[in-house]
Amino acid sequence: MPQAKNIHWFPGHMKRALSEIKMRTSIVDISVIILDARAPHSSSNKILEQALIDKKKLYVLAKADLCDPKYLEKNLEYFWSRGIDCIAINLKDKHASDILKNKLEKMGESKWEREKEKGMKPQPLKTMIVGIPNVGKSTLINKLVKKRKASVQDKPGETRGEQWIKLESTLWLLDTPGILPSQFPSIYEAMNVAFIGSIKQNILPMSRLANHLLQYLDKYYSELLLERYGEEIYQTNDLNRFFNNLMIKRGYTDIEKAESTFLYEYRKGMIGKTYLEIEYERKETI
Repeated sequence: MPQAKNIHWFPGHMKRALSEIKMRTSIVDISVIILDARAPHSSSNKILEQALIDKKKLYVLAKADLCDPKYLEKNLEYFWSRGIDCIAINLKDKHASDILKNKLEKMGESKWEREKEKGMKPQPLKTMIVGIPNVGKSTLINKLVKKRKASVQDKPGETRGEQWIKLESTLWLLDTPGILPSQFPSIYEAMNVAFIGSIKQNILPMSRLANHLLQYLDKYYSELLLERYGEEIYQTNDLNRFFNNLMIKRGYTDIEKAESTFLYEYRKGMIGKTYLEIEYERKETI
């Protein structure tokens, strides 16, 4: 993928939210960092994680059902080998909330034991849930509370304010707005975040996004493209005609609709289980 100058997109409400999160860290016991399993490096926010550096952390690879299982397992092993708590969650799984709740309570046992030793009544485990937009934070919280306490929108940047949510007597959750990095170090990360729908579609040219994603999937997941679109649309010897073929086959009136549909179908997992960072050279941390 070609390099380009840094991509900037940092709305005012994200800057305010980052400042508020930094102010709340002193009262939080555990920070839960939600990443998209298809692009865990690109969907991380190093500035946000730095603000939580002194806190016990749980990384959650969300949308695990959309990720190529081989790379999902590799990333879990990467975290575990460094002594970092990490779990993978399928947000559509009815047990997703129990998996997270049980993990958090396990992580809180040492805190509750210390409080008992001091003669204190164990206090609720205060947990802050953070991540970039559209990685599944609100969906996961709604599963935890079994009702729509947090706003769920399939648009980046829709959760604007912090919300403390009480779960039973053991666990309090602080939902926070999705916060992107103030800038992306390369077009590579920016593209991946756009592919998963965490950047508003008008920030990067849709045609460029669709074509780069098509080229990537053609290189690594051609069998999924063929299964989804068939030979009438996906012709490996003539990739340039893909969107034109898709437009004709679906009865669209313009090529932009075909490109938009392709990006939408990828984000929703309709093309299949994929991984976007095969070409990413692993650094010391995600």
